[in-house]
Amino acid sequence: MDDIKNTDNTSESSDTNDNTTAAKETDTKVANKDTNQKENHKDESLFDKIKKVKIGSNKSEELLKEIEKQKENNKELQEKYIRLFAEFENYKRRTAKEKIEMIQAAGAEIIRQLLPILDDFERATKATEQSKDKDIYTGFTLIQNKLINILDQKGITEITTAQGDDFDVAFHEALSEISAGADMAGKVVDVIEKGYQLGDKILRHCKVVIGKNED
Repeated sequence: MDDIKNTDNTSESSDTNDNTTAAKETDTKVANKDTNQKENHKDESLFDKIKKVKIGSNKSEELLKEIEKQKENNKELQEKYIRLFAEFENYKRRTAKEKIEMIQAAGAEIIRQLLPILDDFERATKATEQSKDKDIYTGFTLIQNKLINILDQKGITEITTAQGDDFDVAFHEALSEISAGADMAGKVVDVIEKGYQLGDKILRHCKVVIGKNED
């Protein structure tokens, strides 16, 4: 009897192990199948989906139309981005240029107001040149030269004009005309006030007297 019971127990144990192994194998196959399906679904592109649809069917035509529509939308968005980027770059350059011009205009206005002071120093040095007190002349000359050097460092240059030069409205302002003969007609006879410029910009025209031929 004991031998029979042991045999039955052994048989039942073996059946249980076989069932457990089979269940595990089944679970593994199911898991692998699910994984493969997920991977296939993940790698499946829109064109793969279209291939599965019967050619000529309504669904296939709708998908193709949707693709073309998206392509057009992407093209429009890209063109819009390029235009906006170009406009923004132009805006940055324009504002930077305007800022520089504003700073230069403010600096030019300040310098323009200093020019009469430079004229006064020039008159003072001429007036004291023959003075017995040479220290006064030396002091005026020293201050005048310092002011000229400062203006020169800022890019301010004198408009060079001499007697006999042709009158040029771009650089000269005629205060009066005097009879000076045919040779001096339309030419600078005298310089009343010096002119100055900042780069290509005229800060003050040179005030002159020009000659004319009455004959």
